[in-house]
Amino acid sequence: MMDYRSMVERIPRSIYKRLSERLVDALLESREGERLPSSLAKSILFHWQKDTLESEDGIAILLEALNKLEPSKAGSILNEFGLRELAERISSTQ
Repeated sequence: MMDYRSMVERIPRSIYKRLSERLVDALLESREGERLPSSLAKSILFHWQKDTLESEDGIAILLEALNKLEPSKAGSILNEFGLRELAERISSTQ
């Protein structure tokens, strides 16, 4: 099982806001939403209500959710932000 929190710790805080927005957009655009476990959906809603989607925990949950729905999209977004090593880790788990 992948430890998304430890992955996020390797991401520069300076891109948290933009990365969070990009991950949320990708999740909202996904046609695979029915595959999202309710526990992850509840975690996303919790962080949204607390305005903490841009935190380490928030990004870890968003990344995990997108990786479950569309792993190639998760890797692509990480690559967009220059996070190639993390993108490769995500790709290697599928």
